[in-house]
Amino acid sequence: MVLLLIATFILNKWLSLGLILLFVVDRYLAKEEKDSWIFLSALLLTTEMLINDFAGWGTAFSNEREQVIKIYNDFSITHRTLWLDYYLENRNEIGSEIILAFGPKNV
Repeated sequence: MVLLLIATFILNKWLSLGLILLFVVDRYLAKEEKDSWIFLSALLLTTEMLINDFAGWGTAFSNEREQVIKIYNDFSITHRTLWLDYYLENRNEIGSEIILAFGPKNV
């Protein structure tokens, strides 16, 4: 990158404007990619919360839970607590009243 920048100043200063544009586009695409990964992580965490009936979400949305279980079975996914273990690795030590506070209010 540094060599390319030096070459643009030696060869043609207008090329440096192209580099600035490429840098701006690169940063925009990096932000969009990060947002996509955050969305996908949240989606996977949500599916695990439904399957494992975390805080009553599986009970409140039983139809969605059945659909997610079917998807997991279709793709032979055996580890169904990967994201829950990552975000709440000691959830068995958390009191049930605290966990239920994260659940839906209509249960």
